[in-house]
This record gives sequence, structure tokens and C-alpha cells, in this order.
Amino acid sequence: MGGYSSLLHKGPEYFRFSGNTAIIAAGPREVQRIVDYFKRWLPQTNAVYADRIRADASRAEKEERERRRKEIANAELRASVNKSILI
Repeated sequence: MGGYSSLLHKGPEYFRFSGNTAIIAAGPREVQRIVDYFKRWLPQTNAVYADRIRADASRAEKEERERRRKEIANAELRASVNKSILI
């Protein structure tokens, strides 16, 4: 994700997720600081995730358009060749 800082050596890469629950090992005195840190980090994470989803969708759409373009070009070539054959 980049652009984040680690707190108590418990950066985003150490969180596990189960449904809508974030899980990380923490001592009793670390919990509130980690929660506060997570709350600051979460909006950036959501923005990065949304950007990735949009980029993936855009890439998939471009790939599908290119696949269809090639399919149409092949069909047109086939039709042209078939039309030029004299039997």
C-alpha cells in the first residue's frame, strides 16, 4: 500500500481479517494506540482498495474490447476469404 507508518511494529501487513473484524496480537497497553492508528490508516486503505478495483475493472474492460476487436477482424477476414473463393 505504501505511505503508512508502523506503530509498535504492528503495521498494516500484520493485521488479519475475518469478515468485518481486524485481528492483531497486542498487549493490554497497546490496544488503544493500535485502534487509534488503525482508524487513521483505514480511510487510506479504503481509497487504495477502491482505486485497485477501478483499475482492475478498466483493465478487464480494455482486454474484453481487444478480444472482441480481434474476433471481429478474424471473422471479417474469414468472410472476405470465403467470398473470394470460386468453386
